[in-house]
Amino acid sequence: MLHFFPAIGPFLLGLCVPHGPPLGSALVQKFESFNTGILLPLFLFFPMLQIDGPWLVEEVQKLRHYDGQMYEALNIIVVVSASKMFFTTIPPLLAKMPLTDSFVMSLILSNKGFVEMCYFMYAVEKKTLQVKSFTTLALMILFSSTVLPVVIHYLYDGSSRFICFQKRNLMSLKLGSEMKFLTCIHKSDHISGVINFLEQAFPLEDSLLTCNVLNLIELVGLDNPLFISHQMQKAEPGGRSYSTNVLIAFDEFKHFWKSITVELFTSISNPKYMHQEIYSLALDKQVSFIMLPFHKIWSLDHTTVVSDDVMRRNVNINVLSQAPCSVGVLVHRQKMVSAQKREPIFKVCAIFVGGKDDREALAMGKHMMRNQKVRLTVLKLVPGTVVGMTTGWDQMLDTAELKETLRNSITPSEGEHNFVEYLEETVDDGSDTSRILLSIASAFDLFVVGRSSGMGTDVTRALSEWTEFDELGVIGDLLVASDFPQRGSVLVVQQQQNVACR
Repeated sequence: MLHFFPAIGPFLLGLCVPHGPPLGSALVQKFESFNTGILLPLFLFFPMLQIDGPWLVEEVQKLRHYDGQMYEALNIIVVVSASKMFFTTIPPLLAKMPLTDSFVMSLILSNKGFVEMCYFMYAVEKKTLQVKSFTTLALMILFSSTVLPVVIHYLYDGSSRFICFQKRNLMSLKLGSEMKFLTCIHKSDHISGVINFLEQAFPLEDSLLTCNVLNLIELVGLDNPLFISHQMQKAEPGGRSYSTNVLIAFDEFKHFWKSITVELFTSISNPKYMHQEIYSLALDKQVSFIMLPFHKIWSLDHTTVVSDDVMRRNVNINVLSQAPCSVGVLVHRQKMVSAQKREPIFKVCAIFVGGKDDREALAMGKHMMRNQKVRLTVLKLVPGTVVGMTTGWDQMLDTAELKETLRNSITPSEGEHNFVEYLEETVDDGSDTSRILLSIASAFDLFVVGRSSGMGTDVTRALSEWTEFDELGVIGDLLVASDFPQRGSVLVVQQQQNVACR
């Protein structure tokens, strides 16, 4: 064993370690940073010292005259690489893959990296490869691993797979039509927030509501991502994993509210690509709204931050960037009251300044009004000057959506009317906005606001400089600030940004 290739040791250790959690995941979390940050660079650095520097300088000078051993080697490498790229491009083209994607696929297959470098280093140690040949091959790998990723990133646009050709937002939905939600769960703390929001905001007794729940788990200790559908699976009580808790909670929720449809999924993937899993499921299920949990979780008394995960925040930002439908970020704050003392009325405040995100927030409020327990208040903040205000078509849409919401009185079977309360305040700068919101902070259970609400107007002047979470917008960030009274939850809404034309 002492005379074997050094990589045999880690290879055998990898075979002995159980695949995936708990042991495999724990080892990866403990040693991944040390291995990739220290051992791997050293492993590649010291063998590179074997490069023949004087010979390399001499051969580079000969390249000007199209002469030398390196010139001959480079000719062979270029011809072989070009031939390989050409012949690996043909099969995808025959399978009707686009030319650009076929070429990118050939670049990926032609790339050389860490594995090839290890093989060449082993060949030098065994004296089966000369140092001069190793120098040429090492430079080829260095060039390939540096240039090809940049070219691939430039040519291949992965977001094109998630282009939506239809309007999928709340504004385009008629009242009473089926609403399709996609709610994401990262931790067990998010379960209660999602369920409470659905129970209090929508008429679940007779609602045409389809809720797709996606349980997101970070890929650790596994080679390939997994996507699991739990439609035929029943969770057994007593399980210790948080995935089991998610299944049990929403399974009971589905059985209690028999009028709604709940579908459960689990995605185990790299956090860098979690947003793509969300996009894929949203397109497959044709949802109109994606609800994401805020990455921060507070204690019940709202005095300390229990969890602040940067990874989850990055996932939210990535989803907001190119989502195929409307998106909402829910900042859930659970009130410390017993079920017996819970108020029968759910008070919702929709903050409106103008713009497509604010119109989507109003549309959310309209759909909530179908619940007899919801009391909607529209707070319109009017800037003191016309700087940055919506004009033209956007202004017409704002006026039409606001009028439709205000006259939208739903008559339940008992004959009672669910009217919308309308408040209008004129503000000159951000301090006026902060003062108004502080005065009503304790009067509502939920604030609904557009992500771009008030951007570039007097409403947010001087506030945008202090924004901590851009994914919430200026007003949304103000509502979740640590010095703001934290009684009600906050839902920040972003309307579907792009609709492609066929």
